[in-house]
Amino acid sequence: MKIKFIMTAVGLAILSACMSTSPQLGADVSAWDNYLSWYKVTPEATTGDPTGFLGGVHTGTRGYRQIYVNSTGEAVNRGSASYPYPEGTILLKESFDNQAALDARSNAELTVMIKLAAGQSPASGDWEYVRPDGARGSGVGTLVAVGGIGGMLGSIWILRRGDRAQRLHLMIGCTIAFGIFLAITTRVTNFYLAFIPLLLANMCASASQTVNNATIQLLVHDRVRGRMSSFMMLSFGLTPIGVFPMAMAADRIGAANSIFGASVILVIVVIAFILLSTTLRNLDTSVRAALARTNEAAESKLVTVGQ
Repeated sequence: MKIKFIMTAVGLAILSACMSTSPQLGADVSAWDNYLSWYKVTPEATTGDPTGFLGGVHTGTRGYRQIYVNSTGEAVNRGSASYPYPEGTILLKESFDNQAALDARSNAELTVMIKLAAGQSPASGDWEYVRPDGARGSGVGTLVAVGGIGGMLGSIWILRRGDRAQRLHLMIGCTIAFGIFLAITTRVTNFYLAFIPLLLANMCASASQTVNNATIQLLVHDRVRGRMSSFMMLSFGLTPIGVFPMAMAADRIGAANSIFGASVILVIVVIAFILLSTTLRNLDTSVRAALARTNEAAESKLVTVGQ
């Protein structure tokens, strides 16, 4: 069974990797072979993070970046033509790890934007993005798919684990692991490598939520089960409220840094709960007693039916 589980995980990972690129819409890579002869949008290489949105991408705040535009869109940047950029415009960003790499022009990371025909890609504003690894498209759909696969694997894991009383360490461990893996995801700059911590994060989140929900339903009395279910549904209704401060943080320090900070806060809060709550620390004892009562009730019903 373990082999089947591993094969399922590998198969889903391969399927996700196959979905990771979008069909080519714009020019081929040969279109920017001579980009060094293009007009420089940034006369001098820039460094730091003046916008606050950079995070860990494009070689981070210590990297150096240079932007070029091809002849099709050059007039817009020179000021002799107005926005928007015409179809066929190519904007290319060079990213270097440090000043020494810039001076030697070694290991340049290229990120490319290609202006498409009107209506060709409305979701991206009719721009096609080519990442440093050569993949095209934003990749958002793929990241969502990887997260979904991780969630499904987490559910399968808990299903195979069975109905055991030992739940506290699993629930707390998975929640902390979720925060750690999510934080790691924000620090990974390679699109494909980010699949690994993202999948593990969602796997841990799914496992933790499944154990948590099942434990609550086991411990709560039948008379208040409906009310407890309604209370648990608040987690979905309150999500947009949590998005608001995250959006404000993303405006100030960037989305990646905001998620990293939220992940750290999550780990700290979970540790604080386990240290301060005696009820939580005694969770396994409560679950063990509830399982015993449930089994006794089931056996009583079988005896009654048999009679």
